Amino acid sequence: MRTLIIIIIVAAAGYYAYQEIFSGGGDAPSCKQAFQSCSTKCRQTTTETAPYNACLKTCQSDLEACGQ
Repeated sequence: MRTLIIIIIVAAAGYYAYQEIFSGGGDAPSCKQAFQSCSTKCRQTTTETAPYNACLKTCQSDLEACGQ
């Protein structure tokens, strides 16, 4: 049981280290990263075409606003 807890702690620490190294850490996400995150969220939360397209349209308008 103790080994399992240690493995979980090491995995969590590794995950956060990976995020810091490869994702830029605490930097604000770029417009493209924000759009990708938004579109991924759309795919996960909607299964029908109309709500999915509406969600993507919102992401696209946010991307355009971010670029200005």
